[in-house]
Amino acid sequence: MERGIDLDLLKDLLKYISSKGPYVGEVFAIWGEDFSVALSDDGLEHFERSNGGGVGIRVLDEDGRMGFAHANTFDLNELRSLADEAINRLLISSPDPYRRIAIPFGAYSSPSIFDDTIFSLSESERVNFVNDFYNKAKGAHPLIERIRKTEYDDGWYEVALMNTLGMALKKRGTFFSCALVVLSSKGEEREIGYFAQEKRFLRDLNPDEVISNAVYKAVSLLCGKRVRTRKASLILSPEVTSDFISLFSTLTSAESVQKGKSLLVGKLGMKIASEVLTLVDDGTIDGGVGSSPFDGEGFPTRRKSLLDRGVLLTYLHNLYTASKDGVETTGNAVRGYASIPTVGVTNLFVLPGARSFEEILRDTKEGLYVMDVMGLHTVNLISGDFSLGVSGIWVDKGELAFPVKGVTIAGNLLDFFSRVNEVGNDLTFFGSTGGVTMKVEDVMIGGE
Repeated sequence: MERGIDLDLLKDLLKYISSKGPYVGEVFAIWGEDFSVALSDDGLEHFERSNGGGVGIRVLDEDGRMGFAHANTFDLNELRSLADEAINRLLISSPDPYRRIAIPFGAYSSPSIFDDTIFSLSESERVNFVNDFYNKAKGAHPLIERIRKTEYDDGWYEVALMNTLGMALKKRGTFFSCALVVLSSKGEEREIGYFAQEKRFLRDLNPDEVISNAVYKAVSLLCGKRVRTRKASLILSPEVTSDFISLFSTLTSAESVQKGKSLLVGKLGMKIASEVLTLVDDGTIDGGVGSSPFDGEGFPTRRKSLLDRGVLLTYLHNLYTASKDGVETTGNAVRGYASIPTVGVTNLFVLPGARSFEEILRDTKEGLYVMDVMGLHTVNLISGDFSLGVSGIWVDKGELAFPVKGVTIAGNLLDFFSRVNEVGNDLTFFGSTGGVTMKVEDVMIGGE
């Protein structure tokens, strides 16, 4: 297949669906190419180039019966057979009055998400990138014993979304990423450090920053020890904050709420977190990993506040959940060609504050600077209860004192977020989630 999706083929497919009966038809197609190369102290880990994609077909009737089928093919005859399969599935499905397919919109944002340089990059340039990356990491610090992996990945994709109601949309995007895993040693002690970046543009990828962060984690956490059990302040690194904030992608999903699987059921308009915490979802950011002119159903993405000074303003909706709640979609439908639309975030981030990490640290008498959190997948998103392993550096009189590991934090998410008393000015994105330095007061730390 040549670079890009043939829109005429998709138009022919929609005509075929219309000829089969009074159905509303929709086709969602994606095609892309990926490259990946990784090195370690053992040599070349992998060198891969791949491409692929496919088409998903949805058909609806006037009673909301739906049929869906998908395949990784762009052959018209095969796609016509796929459409027949979707129609047959519709005929045996149950009516659902909330099922909809989007009508066309007039205006869309145009976030910058495609880097043309991807088509001019040679394999040798990619290999040279990861070689330089590896060599810099190898000599970054005398306590680094081993490079477990240096990896470089890039890719481009194209998405087309068309339906029999007149919608015809197309977008292209790129990604570039690098990741590093190092092992530090001191005596009998060993520690792993990991860091990664993902960007839309190659020029924004900073391997030196990745090396610095991975090495700092591995070296600064060496010889960590437990502290006695106590209540103290936590200072979360931007990366750890982003890990916690990512929970809101599920908590604020209208799908989760409507199924009773979120602790935010019935809390719209209520204060659920500290007034210093404002949480934004914005799919229109130039260069944002989660940015797109339209969502998985063809609605324009936009900027919206989920939390405003601690108050829950909205859930995230696709067209189906919005229809059930009698509201407008928020433009948060996500999908691949092999699935129907679900709900997800675009670029989710904490609105940054005024002060730096150093200023926040200086004003902390005692506490833990958290650099890693383990077990977030175990958080109960219905009750909000959690017990998590953490590691980091103890803070004493405004200074980083000694490494800490083997301790836990426990509590409830709503109580935890209500104890946030400051957010920093160092907004950093980890993929499509953005975190800042975040200080949380009076958290129970379980140690000795």
